[in-house]
Amino acid sequence: PSPVVTRSFRAFTLIELLVVVVIIAVLIAIAFPVLASVRNKGRDTQCISNLRQIVQALLLYGAEKQTGELPPSLQTGGIGWKVQIADYVQASGTGKDRSKVWFCPASTIRFSGSTPVEDQCTYSANARVLIRQNDPASASNSLVRVPAVAQPSRVAVIVDATQRSTGSPGAADAYLYGSPAYYLGTPNPANAEVALPDGPDLDGDAYRAFPRWRHGGARAQKGGAENGSGALHAAFLDGHVEAIRKGQLKEKHFAPNY
Repeated sequence: PSPVVTRSFRAFTLIELLVVVVIIAVLIAIAFPVLASVRNKGRDTQCISNLRQIVQALLLYGAEKQTGELPPSLQTGGIGWKVQIADYVQASGTGKDRSKVWFCPASTIRFSGSTPVEDQCTYSANARVLIRQNDPASASNSLVRVPAVAQPSRVAVIVDATQRSTGSPGAADAYLYGSPAYYLGTPNPANAEVALPDGPDLDGDAYRAFPRWRHGGARAQKGGAENGSGALHAAFLDGHVEAIRKGQLKEKHFAPNY
């Protein structure tokens, strides 16, 4: 008869098990930053896509008006820019779910209360380009025409900003820099290179809005302040979208007349 072959199995020692655990922990430590970077890159890509669709919708709106007139940020009767271009957003290729276009996935502050998804917005308009048409104090209630803008590739029209509900009429305009002295004043070319200051994080339906540097750099955890040290995304009047580092957002980016 053939000899019976027996195999002996040696159990892992405690040291060997600890080595395996350490190796797994090291692999996780290496993989976690990579996964976080991929996730952040995905947020950045989605935000850029959102803004590209929004600015294309604005330009489609102007093209249909033939004169190139852009919508007011707040129309007489309390209708905001978001509402006015909603159908054009769909036409620019957003697809069925348009509500996500208005929300930056990198935003760390969650909407409070019962704000419906379709009324959420984390982007704001340049009130020197999308003028507040029903403001009696405004120096001019004339709508801005794209062909009349001196350098469309330099003028930001929609950017990452503090969030708000757009459900109530007075909230839909979503201004950048809420002080009337800012958006009603005449831009001074001498201040073209002056960096615009930060404003407070806001959540709600106040008309004020301030840029948020949500992308890259130090950003707060979910629910915290999101005015980080990274970059914001801005859509320009020529249709392109770019990231602007903190401290590089300047007066010239909001002045259509020089």
